[in-house]
Amino acid sequence: MAPRDYDSEKEKAKRFFQEFYRDGPDGRKEFPYREQLTALARRDQVALWVSLDDVAEDEPELAEAVVENVRRYGRVFSDAVHELLPQFGSAEAAPRDPLDVYLEHRLLLEQRGRAGGAPRSPQNQFPPELLRRFELYFRAPSCSKAVSPRELRAGAIGSLVTVQGVVTRASEVRPLLRVATYSCDQCGAETYQP
Repeated sequence: MAPRDYDSEKEKAKRFFQEFYRDGPDGRKEFPYREQLTALARRDQVALWVSLDDVAEDEPELAEAVVENVRRYGRVFSDAVHELLPQFGSAEAAPRDPLDVYLEHRLLLEQRGRAGGAPRSPQNQFPPELLRRFELYFRAPSCSKAVSPRELRAGAIGSLVTVQGVVTRASEVRPLLRVATYSCDQCGAETYQP
């Protein structure tokens, strides 16, 4: 199997978000993903739901690849959305929240610290996970068969699986570390590790 070109896959995802439409009840074209991107840009919405049935209509190979490697394609689609969001933002300013103030402060400190104009090293750049204000979720294809948890095997690792069962017990939600930030006590430099 030839290695995949994830940059071209990201371009396919961008094209899908911009061009996918359904025929509405009145005969007009409806662009559901454009509407979701506009709501994300205005911060009216936090989650973006992508139906793999819709992706399969436009790009069947891409939908298959997402099912086989959902973690990698989650990043590919998130990168595509992150690049498209400025196009869908409105002229009105979105309400500022603590994260806006924090990021603005960090960028200001970085500019002051780099008075010489030296570019920041790649490992010290802000990871995209810190800058994104949305979460992306995939809806499994309607043709996928639900399995019970007992039927799950190691072959399902990394792929999108629909599980059917009854929840008998639930534990508390535990925190998940996505990006670790290490700061130097002497110089104040920060290093990020996703």
